[in-house]
Amino acid sequence: MRSPGHHIGFPFGNSVCCPPNCLRCDEIGDLDYAFDFHAAVDKRLFYIMVGLVDDGVRQWLISTNSSIGFLRRLLGSSDADEHLCLVNHIDSLLRGHDGTSSIRWYTLEEWNNPPDDSWTQRPSA
Repeated sequence: MRSPGHHIGFPFGNSVCCPPNCLRCDEIGDLDYAFDFHAAVDKRLFYIMVGLVDDGVRQWLISTNSSIGFLRRLLGSSDADEHLCLVNHIDSLLRGHDGTSSIRWYTLEEWNNPPDDSWTQRPSA
C-alpha cells in the first residue's frame, strides 16, 4: 500500500472534504490505482476518484459520478445543480494549488476522444 502523503489524491481528497469546504465526505480509500471517496452536496451523493493517468497532457484524472440511478433519472430525479456545485468547488481547489497547471475539463464522451479534440477550461453543467 502506498503512503497517502506521497500521492496527490490523498491531500486533494482532504482538501475537498475538510473545513472550510464543508462537503460531507466519507473515508478516503486506496484502490492501488487511485484514491476514492464519496462526497455529498446537500442531499446528493457523488463518488469521486483521483488517480494518476500519466498520458501526455492527461496526467491526473478526477472523476465524479452521481449516485442517482437510471430509473430515478427516468422518473425525473436530477442532481445537475449539485454536480455543478461540486465540480466548481473542485476547480477552485485545483486553481488555488501552486503545483497545478493546465486544468482541462472533459465530459465522459470527450474523455474518450483524443486529448486535444474537445475540452473546456472550466466545468459546465
